[in-house]
Amino acid sequence: MSDRRAELEQKKAKLQAIRESKKRREETRKLLADDKGLDVNHTNSTVDLRQTTEEIFRDLGIPTGDELNGTIPEQALQEDGLTE
Repeated sequence: MSDRRAELEQKKAKLQAIRESKKRREETRKLLADDKGLDVNHTNSTVDLRQTTEEIFRDLGIPTGDELNGTIPEQALQEDGLTE
């Protein structure tokens, strides 16, 4: 029984060390981002990346989110010459 308790205590200590390490890395990342004036959440770059990816897919003829739902934007239809 004491072996099991010792094992649990070791696991708790290891988990705590991992949490502290993760917290230090996050704080360091935030400090570096603040120093460089970067957005930590990168929300704008994520949106831009998604738009760029969808444009590449469209150029290759691969359906994107709108096309998969059956709603193709009118502009895309006009570009493809499918409507007048």
